[in-house]
Amino acid sequence: MNVARLSLAALVLVGLIGVARAEDKKEAPKTEAVDFRKLKELMPAELNGLKRSECNGERNKIGDMSISQVTATYKKGDEEGAQKIEVQVMDYSNLEMAKGMAAAWTTIEIDKESDNGFEKTIKIKDNPGFLTWQKDGKHGQVQLLVGGRYVVSVQTDNIPSDQVIKVAEALPLDKLAALK
Repeated sequence: MNVARLSLAALVLVGLIGVARAEDKKEAPKTEAVDFRKLKELMPAELNGLKRSECNGERNKIGDMSISQVTATYKKGDEEGAQKIEVQVMDYSNLEMAKGMAAAWTTIEIDKESDNGFEKTIKIKDNPGFLTWQKDGKHGQVQLLVGGRYVVSVQTDNIPSDQVIKVAEALPLDKLAALK
């Protein structure tokens, strides 16, 4: 099961729990996820010197809940050890659900380091996030909660740790936050 499908499954589970809790308290306002085509438009043609090789989007609806996502892949060749970046943006259309997906790293501070890598909570352009980096394969991941609605995930392979945050900073996060 790929990361996107696993994330979607986790989202559905957390979302259903959040929706059930919201219904217990009061009727939650119904909002629609942004059209994934608008999310695709925000994906840069080039990122960290790598050209975009593909960009896919989809929208799924379960009852009154809708989810849009877009995934863009950037790479430098297909050979082993080539640099690669994958950016995924998910619109959960629900503030509580998005916060639930990102709850662990939006409410606590983490700073952990080992011989194999590190993980820590961060802020990028005032958006809370979580950064992990593994020396093996120079694999990095940044997850951000943008605009209280969008969860942005940036995964990198064969890119130095000091560039992982720069990749996330290069994304149009302000434009994404303003998208409704």
